[in-house]
Amino acid sequence: MYLAWYGDKQASGRPMFVAEVASEVLGWSVLGWSTYGEFRAKPGYRHSAEHSVCVAAGSRRQRFMR
Repeated sequence: MYLAWYGDKQASGRPMFVAEVASEVLGWSVLGWSTYGEFRAKPGYRHSAEHSVCVAAGSRRQRFMR
């Protein structure tokens, strides 16, 4: 499911921003990501966008995405 969503996002040419941090134990860890895309496919929504921001539970309220 997520690979198809990511593939669609790449094909659309819209950006995806990822915040990550170096970890001695895990290497690199993703703190969160954000992106935007088409809200609805209908003509009335052609100037609208849907945005998504996802922050890992352990990274919330850390102010890293300012």
